[in-house]
Amino acid sequence: MHKVTITLATLILLALTALSAFAQDAGDSRIKLYAGFINGSFDLGIANNQGVNAAAQLKLYGYEGVRLEAAGDFSGYLRGGDKVYIYLAGPQVSFDLFEGRLTPFARILFGATRYEGHTSYAHSIGGGLDVNVSDHFFVRPFQYDKQSTDKYPQPIHRIGAGIGLRF
Repeated sequence: MHKVTITLATLILLALTALSAFAQDAGDSRIKLYAGFINGSFDLGIANNQGVNAAAQLKLYGYEGVRLEAAGDFSGYLRGGDKVYIYLAGPQVSFDLFEGRLTPFARILFGATRYEGHTSYAHSIGGGLDVNVSDHFFVRPFQYDKQSTDKYPQPIHRIGAGIGLRF
């Protein structure tokens, strides 16, 4: 399982490197990469599990500070013998406020959650706020996602914060 996760992460990084070269040629900030910490409340035998969160957003369309983006999101919670991996992707809408200093976003993501060797369908609705420090650097002081799976009736509330780069 670890080899598959490492191989998948390597392929994603290579694809993002190629996309960042394309985005720089386009002359617009088309790609955002984000990394942060996340706290999730699970009803899976794990309570308030802390983990890491990484995301990539590719701008599909933009007009007057409003953007439609494709978002990919990965979260991993590791604690003792319990491991939860969440892989999600879907559309995200963001818009600029105060001359681009703040960028709130909303999204709906679909994918899978892997827990105790079982994979289940998952979907998530959420959003957050990016504080744009410069043209290429942002801080995400708040992110919230409410995730549901097909195998567990209790939703997972994910709250996070982190930093990111824009290309």
